[in-house]
Amino acid sequence: MSESFTVVRFSRDSSLAKIESLKYCDAPDKVCENVHTFGIFYVICIALSIITYIVDLILACLLLYYYSINGYGLYFAITLTFTLVPAILMTTISLRWYIVDHDDPSLGRTSVSNWIVRIIVLLLQLAPLMRYVDTLILGLKSKIAGSTANYTEQMTLYRRMIDEDTNSALLRLFHCFLHCAPQAVIQLMILLMNVTHPATMKLTEGEYKIISKLSLP
Repeated sequence: MSESFTVVRFSRDSSLAKIESLKYCDAPDKVCENVHTFGIFYVICIALSIITYIVDLILACLLLYYYSINGYGLYFAITLTFTLVPAILMTTISLRWYIVDHDDPSLGRTSVSNWIVRIIVLLLQLAPLMRYVDTLILGLKSKIAGSTANYTEQMTLYRRMIDEDTNSALLRLFHCFLHCAPQAVIQLMILLMNVTHPATMKLTEGEYKIISKLSLP
């Protein structure tokens, strides 16, 4: 089997990169373990991604609570806007990707129970979290398929895991640009205004430390 193929072609022709073009070891039915296996490194990366995403949401909620109890209506509205708008955008994009995957016959049909879970998670505006969980599940399934010598299913599940990982990374990139970056700029402006105009801001030393900690993305 030739290992040279075109991955991207800027034409109307479809890409020639397919599962059949994956690299094999000496055994014709076995995939190289160091190339196409799901290991502990993937689990650690996915776990860190889930933890950092949840921590970021918790810090945003704490910041909104702090603004509300201290009467900073303008800062509360701005922070809430830069929290909800990116979440809604990511939910819309993720739902669109789910619909596209559902229409792909090579991926099979998604069960009704899975759609219910997806809709609930999307309504909670937790689109990247669902993608991370799907990535972890598909990776574990590919590992199990490889241990049972079902290498064709292993390749298919591994490819789907890579697709989910790519989608979650793109959603997190949108979240970084649309949520974390504006939040950091807003909180930096609040800190600078507190330094230059302390009488108008009226922030105590303890409040200043709290905002300084929450300003980290």
